[in-house]
Amino acid sequence: MKKRIVVFVYLFTFFLLFTCISLWRFNTGQVFYYDFGHYARIMWLISRFLSPIINHKVLGEIHFFGDHFIPSLYLLAPLFWITSKLQILLIQQVLATVLAGFFIYKIAGKEKLPLITSLIISFIFLLFAGVENPLVTDWHTESTAVVFLLLFIYLFFYQKRNLPAFFCAVIFMGLKDSNPLSFLFILIPYFFIQKEKRKEIMFYSLFALAWFFIGGYIITPAISRQPYLYSPVLPGKPWEFITNFVNLPIKRKLIFDSLASFGFLPILSGVFLLPIIAELSIRLVPTYIHSQSFTLGMHYNVFLGAFLAIATIKTFSFISHKKYSRKLQLFVSILIFITSLYVAKKITQPPLLLATNSVFWKEWNVKAELFNEIKLVPVSGSVMSQNNILPHLVQRKEKIYLLSLDYGKYRPETIVFDLAPGQNINNYYSGEIRDIEQVEELKRRLLNDRDYVRVTTLYKDLYLFKRSLKQK
Repeated sequence: MKKRIVVFVYLFTFFLLFTCISLWRFNTGQVFYYDFGHYARIMWLISRFLSPIINHKVLGEIHFFGDHFIPSLYLLAPLFWITSKLQILLIQQVLATVLAGFFIYKIAGKEKLPLITSLIISFIFLLFAGVENPLVTDWHTESTAVVFLLLFIYLFFYQKRNLPAFFCAVIFMGLKDSNPLSFLFILIPYFFIQKEKRKEIMFYSLFALAWFFIGGYIITPAISRQPYLYSPVLPGKPWEFITNFVNLPIKRKLIFDSLASFGFLPILSGVFLLPIIAELSIRLVPTYIHSQSFTLGMHYNVFLGAFLAIATIKTFSFISHKKYSRKLQLFVSILIFITSLYVAKKITQPPLLLATNSVFWKEWNVKAELFNEIKLVPVSGSVMSQNNILPHLVQRKEKIYLLSLDYGKYRPETIVFDLAPGQNINNYYSGEIRDIEQVEELKRRLLNDRDYVRVTTLYKDLYLFKRSLKQK
């Protein structure tokens, strides 16, 4: 009973802190249409049994399968049956992240690691910047998908519950068209150590490859009517598949920071180092990839964090077979705990550290005035807005657009944007507008456009324009 209380308090503490961080980001007006509003729009439309057509910055108006093949979003859409508040997605993402930490703890327990070691590995996983960063970069499928990946591992390899494990695998692969590759990567080491399951592992490997090619290279191109948008450009020379892995200082730093966060123990995990290398290779090897990121920022490192944690568990499992294992495990556990804290504080700077900053709490509701004025935007009708306001307007049947100087082409019924100084440059990002000077030009055009009338608001920097009745 005491053990369960300790685990619950530990996980609940992370849940509270992560929730505060996520809601702080929301309250300060720093969630964006890409990607929070993008996914919120899709799931809200599905929840209302409407066709999930998105206005993509490259592909135009298209069913979201034409961008990414993510059928598992249909399972998350009922969240908007519970409440219409957008914050439900952020809380769901936090809950998924904490549950992932719980399953890391459970897998460690199945490897017969002591309670303190299991909790420390789970703690390091939740502290890992690559796991935390999605919490402050909108909403992403990876944070939810990793729960189903870890649950698959737990059910399939430790509980022998094949049918539930299969459903977890399907949901995981259905949360991003690139997920089948990560699923395949984690199967590789188990193929070597779980000889009795090699037939099933081969089945899942072939299933994952088939899903990857059918989803990304048949279904999505058929809908978008063009080649898959996110296909990487692979090296033209064989040796570049190796040299590209470490040819830039920023790439070497990503590798170092990832391993250092787990006390470099994954290096000693044998075959469990393979999925780590493979996961890193997705970004490090290609000559070009659509969303190229060589840091622990954004949302590209959640699965990497899971693989590093599992490799760390396997290293401790090896230690447990040695003489004086309990003392050695305790010493190494404390050592990597201290190391992970140092790396987090001095090198990787995970979002959790925000909670230790007094400014963080002072800014908790700094945009309340703006949000009150956004309520003046009609709940129906087409709308055009900037990247950080549009997410709050996605729950409507009519079309939505990011800001455009060529607004006459779209003829939105409402156009709204904020020109307060000192904003994040990403607030103005869209496919066509990228800086405040262009928004100032949009303001001038609208003020001189007889088809639009400005609505006065208490928030002096908010510009709200409605199309005049005679033009509707």
